[in-house]
Amino acid sequence: MKEDPDNLRSTQTVEIVDLWCEGEIEGLVNGLKSVYLDGVPIENADGSRNFEEVRFEYVKGTQGQAALSGFDSVQNEVGVGVVVTHATPVVRTISDADVDTVRVTIALGQLTHQKSNGDLKGSQFEYVIEVQSAGGGFVERVRDVVKGKRTNGYKRAKKIALTGPAPWDIRVRRISVDAPTLATQNAFAWESYTEIKSLRLRYPNSAVSGLRFSAQQSNRVPARAFDIMAMRVQVPSNYNPLTRAYAGTWDGTFTTAWTD
Repeated sequence: MKEDPDNLRSTQTVEIVDLWCEGEIEGLVNGLKSVYLDGVPIENADGSRNFEEVRFEYVKGTQGQAALSGFDSVQNEVGVGVVVTHATPVVRTISDADVDTVRVTIALGQLTHQKSNGDLKGSQFEYVIEVQSAGGGFVERVRDVVKGKRTNGYKRAKKIALTGPAPWDIRVRRISVDAPTLATQNAFAWESYTEIKSLRLRYPNSAVSGLRFSAQQSNRVPARAFDIMAMRVQVPSNYNPLTRAYAGTWDGTFTTAWTD
């Protein structure tokens, strides 16, 4: 018996926006060396990276701050979890007129074909994603073939711009016939869809960060931690926030310094 190697990899991206503080802060203590994913810093002391393909930025919480570059949407993922067969397409409806894009994610447990001699090969299937605007009839927007070999979970996502008036009906339809025997494993499910609203939110007076990384870096959303010089407040002019000590006699004036 011979088995071909697995040759499909999921390529999803994780995007997280974290609120740090209400009010202006001083900032990170030491750049990406102060950003931790599951307790591991993104960047080491020598400048090398523990995580590749990571994008990170933050804003300090001023009134006039710019929006986070590249994090210009609000997203809401909705679970579906229904197997799509050749005879039974699956339909879901998006009613929110402010949604302008949808991301459809399909998932499969196995993609294989076992030959009569026992050799384990890959398999394939074809599917389409169709969109109907305000009952005007379904239009094919994506036609895709998933081909290869995978002996455990695999996901694939497709992003589609929504045009025309709401509501939109999203239909996932299997073109290929269902596998005739257990020798072929190529069933798939519509796992979820994500409603996306394109908004450039500035989050004025809020210190927030944006993090984006490939799902290949981790099989779950990591715990985030940040070493920051936090909210800027008025303190006596003779106070040192680093040493937390007062120097000399206070002259009655105040200055702005960070707290922890």
